[in-house]
Amino acid sequence: MNNQVRPALRALHILPTPDIAVAGYRVDVPYHEVGVFMGPAMPDGATSFVVVPLPDEYGLSSSSRNPQVHIARRDITLREMTRFFWFDSRKELGEMQATRRGEDAVVRVPLGAIAALAFRSDEYPLVDVKLIGFDAAVPTEAAEQALRRFLRERLQRVSG
Repeated sequence: MNNQVRPALRALHILPTPDIAVAGYRVDVPYHEVGVFMGPAMPDGATSFVVVPLPDEYGLSSSSRNPQVHIARRDITLREMTRFFWFDSRKELGEMQATRRGEDAVVRVPLGAIAALAFRSDEYPLVDVKLIGFDAAVPTEAAEQALRRFLRERLQRVSG
């Protein structure tokens, strides 16, 4: 049903298309019923995180890998975070940024045959970003470049 009925209702403008947004940032990717996930509301009523597929054009997808980008509010509570995230890298990102003022923090997380990157930047002060599900053989630099390009091209500030 999610793959057929809901998209048809959205195309007919009977069912609204949700805005893919978190912490004042809009993610410019097509909404897919199954591929896009929005986290539970925080105590202030706003979305805690969003998960979107990394489009193929960023070069990390393959027949067996479909990486995802997770964008979460930095003030996400443990309650909201544990509902979906595979790992918590906030401590490592904070420590890395504290020791290297003005620089972005990037932490690679091995997850067996796949890998993940956790990313924090002063350029996006309200969110932490994770790239999850790319092949473990992909060099960290290549994954980081793909993620940075995605953020530059697809993450837009919409308020404040």
